[in-house]
Amino acid sequence: AAAAALVLLMIIAQSRRQSSADDPARTIRSLAVLPFENLSGDVDQEYFADGMTEELSTQLAQIRALKVISRTSVMKYKKSAKTMPEIGRELKVDAIVTGTVLRSGGKVRITAHLIRAATDDQIWAESFNRDLQDILVLQGDVARAIVEKIRVNTTPQERTRLAGGRSVDPAAYEAYLKGRFYLTKGRAPEHVSRAVEYYNQAVEKDPSFAAAHAAIADAYLGSTPAAGRREHGLHEVGITTVSSSLCRTRPAPSAFPFRRSACGRTCWRSSPRSCAS
Repeated sequence: AAAAALVLLMIIAQSRRQSSADDPARTIRSLAVLPFENLSGDVDQEYFADGMTEELSTQLAQIRALKVISRTSVMKYKKSAKTMPEIGRELKVDAIVTGTVLRSGGKVRITAHLIRAATDDQIWAESFNRDLQDILVLQGDVARAIVEKIRVNTTPQERTRLAGGRSVDPAAYEAYLKGRFYLTKGRAPEHVSRAVEYYNQAVEKDPSFAAAHAAIADAYLGSTPAAGRREHGLHEVGITTVSSSLCRTRPAPSAFPFRRSACGRTCWRSSPRSCAS
């Protein structure tokens, strides 16, 4: 009986190994989203492709069971000649997402590839097309497809967030991406000021665009005192922004990934109900 049980265990183990080999996406629990390539031929559209990369990375990073490398760490591989295995070893990830972005008129097409980092084998690839006003839905489509392919465990709340895209004014979204582009240059007052200028344009064009409201608060609260935050009144304005914009709109965590505590801290001081969930 003991020998039979041992044989049965060996068969089960072999079956599991074979199943994993047949489905290479099954063992992916960490990945990096490399900067997407801009296919428009217009260098002035680089901010748009970079924004798509960052938004996708941010959405995937909301999945607790999945380790996603930060934007700061992956941007150095933009147009890099290094191979996927080399990048995978350096970032210590199971898989790499690469892709292209083509914006033409009022349409956007994203083509994404999921690659096994160690072997450079392509596991999955798909193209997604949407109207520009549905860009948030498009980003959710791509993130959801990747999550479904690698079969990572997700909570009901995480699945809801991935499916929660909404239409947005195209001009508002473009202004929002330009604001994020300026913040990637650093947190110096001139960068913060320019970013907030674009974020305010986004809010003016689409007042219900929660991510733009959240980005204003993030820009202000993330600027350092050494860069002149108090000198320029950035901290005080930021506190007001969190109370009046971020807490009122209550954006999804993916829209404001690093400032959830700031919302609670500020709102509980001024209006306990404004941040209650």
